[in-house]
Amino acid sequence: MATVPLAGASSFAVLAGSSITSTNATTITGDLGLSPGTSVGGFPPGILNGTQHVNDIIANQAKVDLTAAYNNAKGRTSTDIVTLSGNIGGLTLTPGFISQLPRWLYHQAI
Repeated sequence: MATVPLAGASSFAVLAGSSITSTNATTITGDLGLSPGTSVGGFPPGILNGTQHVNDIIANQAKVDLTAAYNNAKGRTSTDIVTLSGNIGGLTLTPGFISQLPRWLYHQAI
């Protein structure tokens, strides 16, 4: 199956809409983008190994490209969908379609 094209969003480790706040010992490797918001906090002490884009043309385009990538992925079908449930912390997930991933799991190290 073809990779979902991320275009201008591909260099971003964090891409948000309203605000970004780092707490504790955060290290981000990749770009950090915020659009249309303007509030970024916690750097330092957080470490950013990339470029910060706050409501600039690069962050704005990355948000457009991310929406296009989401719509591309959402429109795909596959018979090779992995359905996960329960706590997935500590697992290594391979590329592919993952179904029914509850929102709370996005905040855990995988």
